[in-house]
Amino acid sequence: MHATEFLKAPDKHAPGGLVVLVGDQDALAASVAAALRGRLLGGEDEDLSATRLAGKDAEWRAVADDLHTVSMFGDHRLVQVDEADDFVSRHRPQLEDYADKPAASGTLVLRVTKWQKTTRLAKKLVKMQEAATGLLVECTPLTGAKLTAYLTSLAKSRHKKKLPREAAALMVELVGDSLGLLEQEVDKLASFAGEAAEITTEDVTAVVGGWKTETTWKMLDAVRDGDVGRALKLYGDLFEAGEAPQKTMGGLGFSYRKLCKAVETSRLGKPLPAALKDAGFFRDSDRQVPYLKRVTRKRAELFLLELQRTDAGLKGGSALDERTQMERLLVALS
Repeated sequence: MHATEFLKAPDKHAPGGLVVLVGDQDALAASVAAALRGRLLGGEDEDLSATRLAGKDAEWRAVADDLHTVSMFGDHRLVQVDEADDFVSRHRPQLEDYADKPAASGTLVLRVTKWQKTTRLAKKLVKMQEAATGLLVECTPLTGAKLTAYLTSLAKSRHKKKLPREAAALMVELVGDSLGLLEQEVDKLASFAGEAAEITTEDVTAVVGGWKTETTWKMLDAVRDGDVGRALKLYGDLFEAGEAPQKTMGGLGFSYRKLCKAVETSRLGKPLPAALKDAGFFRDSDRQVPYLKRVTRKRAELFLLELQRTDAGLKGGSALDERTQMERLLVALS
């Protein structure tokens, strides 16, 4: 089970006596661990009912004693071992025995980066899941539609805000796929939106992207309008401000992947305005129609090739300097 699935409804998944959080996404693991504490300990004092240990220092005897200790302040114990890969290797036999007979009133949480599914311990955990006495939660990266869906769900559950798919996709384009950073940006955007029910793409541009992202959009508008001189001037502003060409390419790619998808859909018979909507194009879609008609379908079908060629050139495939490569791309797209 992925962490995002668990977090949608923590109460529906019985943790039992052993929970393994596997993967390199610390933000997800922290959220899952917090949800587990809330479910298992409720309003109890965590300092008295929960123990958190570093894997390199943890010893099985102390962990086992803690799991089976009856607290005067609550009816459940939770012991979390962080960075537990080495702990698992050192105490595999004891953990296998524990999997056969987990603590009735305690839960052991192991935070690991890797989990070999072919080991005896892993197979025992599978059986524990089937019996609702254990749980394996994958805290691994999300990409594509799953990542944007998670951000949309997070905005709704944490802040009661609507975050449209296109706004979430823009966040990923600007920030990358680091869940920790993206969650921070969702929090900032929710605060920025204030009483508004929806976080818009304009909010994302203003809060996440700043003036450089806004300048990139203006540059794209100039390309769309055929104003090559303005497009080159705006790119020059970005370049002189230290904006990496690869980052500018990210903004170009975000828009042009959608445009190219719309062009292909329209080639198959769908009217261009509807094709733009289906492709998820959200910025001035009505102004994209005359742009695409001006450059012609034949030219528009080469846009992705132009982007790929420039991307390869920026990675060392061209003898031209980076600024010249980007300027040639803008002229080609205009």
